[in-house]
Amino acid sequence: MAIDAEKLRTGGVYEAQAPLESVLADAGDIDKAEQQFARVRKRKLRQGFLSLGVGVLGVVLAVFAEPLSLVGVLLLIAGIVLAVLLWVSAYRYGRNLKTYRWRFELLGRLGASLQQDSDPKVPVTVSLGLKDRGRFLKEEVWPERKRGKQRYSEDDWLSIEGRFLDGTQFTETIQELIRKRTYVNPRGKSKVKYRSRHFISVRLSCPKDLYGELRPLEEGLKKTLRLPASATVRGLKVGGKAVFLKVRVDQAADLPQANAMMYLGLYRALNLARQLQGRQK
Repeated sequence: MAIDAEKLRTGGVYEAQAPLESVLADAGDIDKAEQQFARVRKRKLRQGFLSLGVGVLGVVLAVFAEPLSLVGVLLLIAGIVLAVLLWVSAYRYGRNLKTYRWRFELLGRLGASLQQDSDPKVPVTVSLGLKDRGRFLKEEVWPERKRGKQRYSEDDWLSIEGRFLDGTQFTETIQELIRKRTYVNPRGKSKVKYRSRHFISVRLSCPKDLYGELRPLEEGLKKTLRLPASATVRGLKVGGKAVFLKVRVDQAADLPQANAMMYLGLYRALNLARQLQGRQK
């Protein structure tokens, strides 16, 4: 499925319902689009410097060519204004893809991992946010600092649903929780600090005839699940035929590893359940 690069640049959202192979191809196309946007940004920067050169020429005319002084002033104003507009445009053009490049790279890695065990005939449903879509949660006083405030928001930037070859339905979401702190330091300067935490939620709905009763797996999962140092389990629920696991990741760089280890730990437990179910038949 070909992506609409311009729509992606302005809207900042990638959505698809297609086989994982197609989603992986789209992730590659998004990368190519970001590279194209980068070239446009560089061209706009160069054009801005050329416009500034025109402004410098206006200064020369205004100072050294008195008959053309008015023309020089107009060139100076036009050159500076155009340069500023071009530089602002260069800064903004496709910046969402540059800022959130790591997100579609993560989608590519996740898709490649899931593809190994997914049914190639069944499409997956994907929604990937490539811009800030944070929803305001609350704002409160931060009493430790002068005029301190804390503002919290959340951004549900990835969701993916599909089916594995064994018939297990999987659903995954990644949410970013952002804390913004503002305060005034002892020298009277306003300061801003950001902190973000990511929450990965994975739900597996398993065929009961293949895996049997899953509730006995909960205690074993708590003991055997391994995660990166910056990741902690924030929720684990095991029902009759479904498993839900939620993990907080403090370092964005650990998201790919945490993601892979979550599926590995869940399927290690499910394989044990499958073996026990096979013995009971």
